[in-house]
Amino acid sequence: MLKIKNLTVASEGKTIIQDINFRLRPGETHFLMGPNGAGKSTLGLAIMGHPNFKIKQGQVLFRKKNIAKHTTDQRAKMGIFLAFQQPTEFEGVKLLDFIKAGLGALWPRRELHTASVRKNIASTLQSLDMGQDFFDRSLNWGFSGGEKRKSEALQLLTLKPKLAILDEIDSGLDVDSLKAVAKAIVRLKKNSRTSFLVITHHSRIARFLKPDFVHIMVDGRIVKSGDKKLIKRIEQYGYKNI
Repeated sequence: MLKIKNLTVASEGKTIIQDINFRLRPGETHFLMGPNGAGKSTLGLAIMGHPNFKIKQGQVLFRKKNIAKHTTDQRAKMGIFLAFQQPTEFEGVKLLDFIKAGLGALWPRRELHTASVRKNIASTLQSLDMGQDFFDRSLNWGFSGGEKRKSEALQLLTLKPKLAILDEIDSGLDVDSLKAVAKAIVRLKKNSRTSFLVITHHSRIARFLKPDFVHIMVDGRIVKSGDKKLIKRIEQYGYKNI
């Protein structure tokens, strides 16, 4: 699904991540962990095609296709999704209208009606313990941290991408909300064979969303990879002594 080959990424002339290599297969869940400033979010943004992060070396292959020259919207239409660490607030843009526009971009030949979109994703909204009033609220405007995470999860579950990059999706969620979000993600993985790259500092989401592989990034490099047992070593010894 995703293959990163010798990837080096810079921003404003400064190298942030260097010589990254890993492979993510269909239906797999990979955790990318590490201390603050390690470059984890930069990797997610580079995969998504953020213009502020330039690929100096290496390749990003999505479904065996080099996507380095593809724009962000092209990558999204190909099936890549990024849940942002800090989602932007948009006053006056209703959440429902935003989701409808996303679906319309994916299926340009399909006629979509607001009422039918609302009806079709109402159960998904309920599974995330979000009230129907969220549909008519401005996108992330005035949302709490947890509500922003649920908003990102709702978009993910509605758009059903091939590859989902979740940047700190567990941040700001209480235990019950985390369970609801993780349960919905597991259901999507089972039904759609979506692959996940989960970027996180903490191990608590691993209790609900079981990783197939764990990668540790420090100072812009992946210094260790392994299975979920690696998370226990981090909890016990920290990132400096793994």
